[in-house]
Amino acid sequence: MCCDLTVATILREKTLEYRQTLLNTARGLLTEKVEPGLGLLGVAEEPFRLISRLKWLEKETYNSRTLYTAASIGAFVIIASLLLPMESVGISQFSELMGGQPENSQTLAADHAKSTGSSSAGCYFIKELAWTEEYEWWSKANSTFQEPSRFYLCQDKASLTQDNLTCILDQSANSFTLISHRTESYVVMDLPLDIPGIWSDELRWIFKQRTTSGDVKKTRQRKEINGRKSQLYKVTYWPLVDGKKNRKSETQVWASTEVPFDIGLHEQVLFNLRRIYNRDADLQQELLKIKGAQTRVTMYNKRFPLETRYCSEIMDISEQAPPAEAFTIPADYRQKEQIEPRDLGIQ
Repeated sequence: MCCDLTVATILREKTLEYRQTLLNTARGLLTEKVEPGLGLLGVAEEPFRLISRLKWLEKETYNSRTLYTAASIGAFVIIASLLLPMESVGISQFSELMGGQPENSQTLAADHAKSTGSSSAGCYFIKELAWTEEYEWWSKANSTFQEPSRFYLCQDKASLTQDNLTCILDQSANSFTLISHRTESYVVMDLPLDIPGIWSDELRWIFKQRTTSGDVKKTRQRKEINGRKSQLYKVTYWPLVDGKKNRKSETQVWASTEVPFDIGLHEQVLFNLRRIYNRDADLQQELLKIKGAQTRVTMYNKRFPLETRYCSEIMDISEQAPPAEAFTIPADYRQKEQIEPRDLGIQ
């Protein structure tokens, strides 16, 4: 952001042309959504989004350079003198940012009380809320809510729908089906997945250029989220482009084993999604350190003085029969042999 401010000071009225250059470059780099929605932990954490920079460059920042510089120095002095742990503050204030406990927190607590934590013969529906928070100078500037995901876990099947994708795991058929609502197509794959055989030539070339790695650290922090005791993990991701680490991003994950559904089935869905999205073996192994289902996920994208938080949280877990469309491929969709970039939202 400081580099952008320097450029804006030099270009002044031509700053919008620089913004357009970034936008054109972004089209070639941006390949995936960044929100860490339910079930997509370890799948959608690429820090390539340039929205914060593009919004910043819409303003006439070159007229306020002295003010921004002075404010930055003042903020640094204050933070350094107080040794303020910024990430800890973010977690402690998270419930306030959410506006308190949801209305159905008592229902969740009752569900927790009768939960055995083991596999159930019934089907469970996981209701999740996902949203984006934008901050400028530590003040919330905007909040945007996304369409909730739909996750059904049954005895030997699981179905996850989110961001124009539906994934169906069928243990009895030993198959994993990826349905793209963007392209109105689907691919049925045998397990274990044939990587890279399931990728088209174009997708294989993209993933050859880069993959994603990272590590997981278990903390000592624990808290109750919507009636479920949860453990905090800190996940750090870095894209590997031509074998070199790029800018890291951090995600905070609260996970709980106090859930009524089969966590093993839940993990199989995530594991196969991560393979499809070319997450490397080291990251896959690290993510196994997270025990339980993620009750809350917060990803931080920081470009001082702007910060964007991508959040998701389990709001309800209920035992109910899934609708027919959860495990059904639309009749007018075409079947393909391989996954193409557009199927995954890669432009």
